[in-house]
Amino acid sequence: GARRLLASSLMEQRRFADAAARYLEVCEANPDDRSPRWDYLTAASAAEDWAGVRATAAHLGMELSTDEGPIDEDWGWVILRLTADGKPIDYYARRSGPVHAVVLENAPPSHPQRVGNRIVFDAEYLYPPPNDEEERKHFMPTFRAIHTLSQGGYGRSWIVDGPHPGEEAFDALREAMHARDWRVWIHSSDGYTLSDREDVRDDGDEMATLPGIIFTVSAPESIAPAQIDAALDEATRAWAHRPSWLALAEASGTDTHPHQASVERYGL
Repeated sequence: GARRLLASSLMEQRRFADAAARYLEVCEANPDDRSPRWDYLTAASAAEDWAGVRATAAHLGMELSTDEGPIDEDWGWVILRLTADGKPIDYYARRSGPVHAVVLENAPPSHPQRVGNRIVFDAEYLYPPPNDEEERKHFMPTFRAIHTLSQGGYGRSWIVDGPHPGEEAFDALREAMHARDWRVWIHSSDGYTLSDREDVRDDGDEMATLPGIIFTVSAPESIAPAQIDAALDEATRAWAHRPSWLALAEASGTDTHPHQASVERYGL
Protein backbone atom coordinates (compact mmCIF):
# COMPACT_ATOMS: atom_id res chain seq x y z
CA GLY A 1 0.00 0.00 0.00
CA ALA A 2 2.79 2.44 0.83
CA ARG A 3 4.55 1.72 -2.44
CA ARG A 4 1.34 2.33 -4.39
CA LEU A 5 0.79 5.63 -2.62
CA LEU A 6 4.38 6.66 -3.33
CA ALA A 7 4.05 5.64 -6.99
CA SER A 8 0.81 7.61 -7.32
CA SER A 9 2.50 10.66 -5.77
CA LEU A 10 5.42 10.34 -8.18
CA MET A 11 2.99 10.20 -11.11
CA GLU A 12 1.42 13.46 -9.95
CA GLN A 13 4.91 14.97 -9.84
CA ARG A 14 5.46 13.65 -13.38
CA ARG A 15 8.45 11.62 -12.21
CA PHE A 16 7.36 8.77 -14.44
CA ALA A 17 10.53 6.65 -14.37
CA ASP A 18 10.59 6.71 -10.56
CA ALA A 19 6.87 5.87 -10.46
CA ALA A 20 7.44 2.94 -12.84
CA ALA A 21 10.15 1.58 -10.55
CA ARG A 22 7.84 1.70 -7.54
CA TYR A 23 4.97 0.06 -9.47
CA LEU A 24 7.37 -2.66 -10.60
CA GLU A 25 8.15 -3.38 -6.95
CA VAL A 26 4.41 -3.71 -6.30
CA CYS A 27 4.10 -6.09 -9.26
CA GLU A 28 6.94 -8.27 -7.95
CA ALA A 29 5.38 -8.37 -4.48
CA ASN A 30 1.95 -9.25 -5.91
CA PRO A 31 2.63 -11.45 -8.95
CA ASP A 32 -1.01 -12.53 -9.37
CA ASP A 33 -2.47 -9.01 -9.23
CA ARG A 34 -2.93 -7.54 -12.72
CA SER A 35 -3.94 -4.05 -11.56
CA PRO A 36 -0.45 -2.75 -10.65
CA ARG A 37 0.88 -4.07 -13.94
CA TRP A 38 -1.49 -1.74 -15.79
CA ASP A 39 -0.38 1.13 -13.56
CA TYR A 40 3.20 0.20 -14.38
CA LEU A 41 2.41 0.25 -18.11
CA THR A 42 1.11 3.83 -17.82
CA ALA A 43 4.16 5.01 -15.88
CA ALA A 44 6.65 3.17 -18.10
CA SER A 45 4.97 4.42 -21.30
CA ALA A 46 5.10 8.00 -20.02
CA ALA A 47 8.81 7.44 -19.24
CA GLU A 48 9.21 5.91 -22.74
CA ASP A 49 10.69 2.74 -21.29
CA TRP A 50 9.54 0.62 -24.22
CA ALA A 51 11.52 -2.45 -23.17
CA GLY A 52 9.72 -2.44 -19.81
CA VAL A 53 6.38 -1.89 -21.54
CA ARG A 54 7.00 -4.84 -23.85
CA ALA A 55 7.96 -7.15 -20.99
CA THR A 56 4.84 -6.35 -18.98
CA ALA A 57 2.58 -6.42 -22.04
CA ALA A 58 3.86 -9.93 -22.80
CA HIS A 59 3.18 -10.95 -19.19
CA LEU A 60 -0.42 -9.74 -19.65
CA GLY A 61 -0.78 -11.76 -22.85
CA MET A 62 -0.51 -8.90 -25.36
CA GLU A 63 1.14 -9.47 -28.74
CA LEU A 64 3.10 -6.56 -30.24
CA SER A 65 4.23 -6.33 -33.85
CA THR A 66 7.74 -5.00 -33.09
CA ASP A 67 10.50 -6.09 -30.71
CA GLU A 68 12.16 -2.78 -29.86
CA GLY A 69 11.77 0.98 -30.00
CA PRO A 70 8.57 3.04 -29.69
CA ILE A 71 5.34 1.09 -30.01
CA ASP A 72 2.92 2.07 -32.78
CA GLU A 73 0.11 -0.45 -33.16
CA ASP A 74 -3.43 -0.08 -34.51
CA TRP A 75 -5.76 -1.35 -31.82
CA GLY A 76 -8.87 0.47 -32.93
CA TRP A 77 -10.82 3.46 -31.70
CA VAL A 78 -10.87 4.90 -28.20
CA ILE A 79 -11.96 8.19 -26.64
CA LEU A 80 -9.42 10.23 -24.69
CA ARG A 81 -10.52 12.68 -22.02
CA LEU A 82 -8.29 15.73 -21.80
CA THR A 83 -8.88 19.13 -20.22
CA ALA A 84 -9.10 22.65 -21.63
CA ASP A 85 -9.42 25.63 -19.29
CA GLY A 86 -9.99 23.19 -16.47
CA LYS A 87 -12.94 21.52 -18.20
CA PRO A 88 -12.99 17.97 -19.62
CA ILE A 89 -13.15 17.53 -23.37
CA ASP A 90 -13.20 14.20 -25.22
CA TYR A 91 -11.41 13.35 -28.47
CA TYR A 92 -11.58 10.35 -30.76
CA ALA A 93 -8.21 8.62 -31.03
CA ARG A 94 -6.49 5.50 -32.39
CA ARG A 95 -5.12 3.23 -29.69
CA SER A 96 -1.49 2.72 -30.67
CA GLY A 97 -0.29 0.60 -27.76
CA PRO A 98 -1.30 -0.85 -24.39
CA VAL A 99 -1.88 2.56 -22.78
CA HIS A 100 -1.23 5.19 -25.43
CA ALA A 101 -3.12 6.57 -28.41
CA VAL A 102 -2.92 9.14 -31.20
CA VAL A 103 -5.61 11.85 -31.32
CA LEU A 104 -7.41 11.86 -34.68
CA GLU A 105 -10.11 14.46 -34.04
CA ASN A 106 -9.48 18.16 -34.72
CA ALA A 107 -9.95 20.36 -31.67
CA PRO A 108 -12.69 23.00 -31.65
CA PRO A 109 -11.28 26.32 -32.92
CA SER A 110 -11.40 27.82 -29.42
CA HIS A 111 -9.34 25.01 -27.86
CA PRO A 112 -5.65 24.06 -28.03
CA GLN A 113 -4.99 21.77 -30.99
CA ARG A 114 -4.55 18.11 -30.02
CA VAL A 115 -4.75 16.28 -33.34
CA GLY A 116 -1.73 14.09 -33.99
CA ASN A 117 -0.64 14.18 -30.34
CA ARG A 118 0.56 10.87 -28.86
CA ILE A 119 -1.04 10.53 -25.44
CA VAL A 120 -0.45 8.12 -22.55
CA PHE A 121 -3.64 7.28 -20.66
CA ASP A 122 -4.78 5.57 -17.47
CA ALA A 123 -5.97 2.07 -18.31
CA GLU A 124 -9.05 2.22 -16.09
CA TYR A 125 -12.31 2.76 -18.03
CA LEU A 126 -14.05 5.99 -17.15
CA TYR A 127 -17.34 4.28 -18.06
CA PRO A 128 -17.88 0.52 -17.63
CA PRO A 129 -18.74 -1.61 -20.66
CA PRO A 130 -22.45 -2.36 -21.05
CA ASN A 131 -23.74 -5.68 -19.74
CA ASP A 132 -25.57 -6.50 -22.97
CA GLU A 133 -23.33 -8.52 -25.30
CA GLU A 134 -24.67 -6.87 -28.46
CA GLU A 135 -24.16 -3.39 -27.01
CA ARG A 136 -20.59 -4.29 -26.02
CA LYS A 137 -19.76 -4.85 -29.70
CA HIS A 138 -20.26 -1.13 -30.29
CA PHE A 139 -18.75 0.05 -27.01
CA MET A 140 -15.88 2.52 -27.32
CA PRO A 141 -13.88 2.91 -24.10
CA THR A 142 -13.05 6.33 -22.66
CA PHE A 143 -9.72 6.80 -20.91
CA ARG A 144 -8.25 9.68 -18.90
CA ALA A 145 -5.20 11.25 -20.53
CA ILE A 146 -2.08 11.29 -18.34
CA HIS A 147 0.83 12.60 -20.41
CA THR A 148 1.59 13.87 -23.93
CA LEU A 149 4.48 11.94 -25.45
CA SER A 150 4.72 14.12 -28.56
CA GLN A 151 2.86 16.96 -30.23
CA GLY A 152 1.22 16.57 -33.63
CA GLY A 153 2.49 19.96 -34.73
CA TYR A 154 -0.83 21.16 -36.19
CA GLY A 155 -2.23 24.68 -36.04
CA ARG A 156 -5.74 25.69 -35.08
CA SER A 157 -8.83 24.19 -36.66
CA TRP A 158 -10.86 26.10 -39.26
CA ILE A 159 -14.61 25.48 -39.55
CA VAL A 160 -16.26 24.84 -42.92
CA ASP A 161 -20.08 24.83 -42.94
CA GLY A 162 -22.55 24.43 -45.77
CA PRO A 163 -24.63 22.02 -47.88
CA HIS A 164 -23.21 18.53 -48.20
CA PRO A 165 -21.70 18.07 -51.70
CA GLY A 166 -22.22 14.31 -51.77
CA GLU A 167 -19.95 11.53 -50.57
CA GLU A 168 -17.84 11.37 -53.74
CA ALA A 169 -17.10 15.10 -53.78
CA PHE A 170 -16.35 15.21 -50.06
CA ASP A 171 -14.09 12.16 -50.26
CA ALA A 172 -12.16 13.93 -53.03
CA LEU A 173 -11.71 16.98 -50.77
CA ARG A 174 -10.57 14.81 -47.87
CA GLU A 175 -8.07 12.99 -50.07
CA ALA A 176 -6.73 16.31 -51.36
CA MET A 177 -6.24 17.56 -47.80
CA HIS A 178 -4.67 14.30 -46.61
CA ALA A 179 -2.26 14.38 -49.54
CA ARG A 180 -0.91 17.59 -48.00
CA ASP A 181 -0.77 15.91 -44.56
CA TRP A 182 -3.66 18.12 -43.38
CA ARG A 183 -6.40 16.80 -41.12
CA VAL A 184 -10.15 16.82 -41.84
CA TRP A 185 -12.81 15.92 -39.26
CA ILE A 186 -16.60 15.92 -39.65
CA HIS A 187 -18.38 17.39 -36.61
CA SER A 188 -22.01 17.43 -37.78
CA SER A 189 -24.44 14.55 -37.38
CA ASP A 190 -26.11 12.68 -40.25
CA GLY A 191 -29.33 14.58 -39.49
CA TYR A 192 -27.84 18.03 -40.01
CA THR A 193 -29.91 19.94 -42.60
CA LEU A 194 -30.00 23.46 -44.05
CA SER A 195 -32.62 25.58 -45.76
CA ASP A 196 -31.87 27.18 -49.12
CA ARG A 197 -33.38 30.67 -49.08
CA GLU A 198 -32.93 30.95 -52.86
CA ASP A 199 -34.94 27.81 -53.57
CA VAL A 200 -38.50 28.45 -52.37
CA ARG A 201 -41.63 26.48 -53.30
CA ASP A 202 -44.04 28.11 -55.74
CA ASP A 203 -46.48 28.90 -52.92
CA GLY A 204 -43.66 30.66 -51.05
CA ASP A 205 -44.39 28.80 -47.82
CA GLU A 206 -41.38 26.53 -47.63
CA MET A 207 -37.70 26.63 -48.56
CA ALA A 208 -35.84 23.66 -49.99
CA THR A 209 -34.10 21.51 -47.38
CA LEU A 210 -30.57 20.31 -48.06
CA PRO A 211 -28.34 17.88 -46.18
CA GLY A 212 -25.60 19.87 -44.50
CA ILE A 213 -22.09 19.25 -43.25
CA ILE A 214 -19.81 20.92 -40.73
CA PHE A 215 -16.16 19.91 -40.78
CA THR A 216 -12.84 21.34 -39.72
CA VAL A 217 -9.48 21.47 -41.45
CA SER A 218 -6.17 21.77 -39.66
CA ALA A 219 -2.73 22.08 -41.23
CA PRO A 220 0.80 22.03 -39.80
CA GLU A 221 1.63 25.17 -37.84
CA SER A 222 3.96 26.38 -40.59
CA ILE A 223 1.09 26.65 -43.11
CA ALA A 224 -0.38 30.15 -43.47
CA PRO A 225 -4.18 30.64 -43.39
CA ALA A 226 -4.06 31.96 -46.96
CA GLN A 227 -2.68 28.61 -48.16
CA ILE A 228 -5.50 26.71 -46.47
CA ASP A 229 -8.03 29.15 -47.93
CA ALA A 230 -6.65 28.63 -51.44
CA ALA A 231 -6.65 24.84 -51.09
CA LEU A 232 -10.26 24.80 -49.89
CA ASP A 233 -11.30 27.13 -52.69
CA GLU A 234 -9.76 24.79 -55.26
CA ALA A 235 -11.26 21.67 -53.67
CA THR A 236 -14.81 23.08 -53.50
CA ARG A 237 -14.89 25.05 -56.75
CA ALA A 238 -17.06 22.49 -58.57
CA TRP A 239 -19.55 22.02 -55.71
CA ALA A 240 -23.12 22.97 -56.58
CA HIS A 241 -23.52 24.86 -53.29
CA ARG A 242 -20.66 26.91 -51.90
CA PRO A 243 -19.78 26.27 -48.24
CA SER A 244 -18.54 29.00 -45.94
CA TRP A 245 -15.25 29.28 -44.04
CA LEU A 246 -15.74 32.89 -42.98
CA ALA A 247 -13.25 32.95 -40.08
CA LEU A 248 -10.50 31.50 -42.28
CA ALA A 249 -11.22 33.99 -45.06
CA GLU A 250 -10.99 36.85 -42.56
CA ALA A 251 -7.68 35.53 -41.22
CA SER A 252 -6.39 35.09 -44.77
CA GLY A 253 -7.29 38.60 -45.87
CA THR A 254 -9.25 37.21 -48.83
CA ASP A 255 -12.69 38.28 -50.06
CA THR A 256 -15.27 37.40 -47.40
CA HIS A 257 -18.35 38.32 -49.45
CA PRO A 258 -18.90 34.83 -50.94
CA HIS A 259 -18.76 33.34 -47.46
CA GLN A 260 -21.14 35.92 -46.03
CA ALA A 261 -23.49 35.22 -48.92
CA SER A 262 -23.49 31.51 -48.08
CA VAL A 263 -24.14 32.29 -44.42
CA GLU A 264 -27.21 34.33 -45.39
CA ARG A 265 -28.44 31.95 -48.06
CA TYR A 266 -28.29 28.79 -45.94
CA GLY A 267 -28.74 30.30 -42.48
CA LEU A 268 -25.34 29.10 -41.27
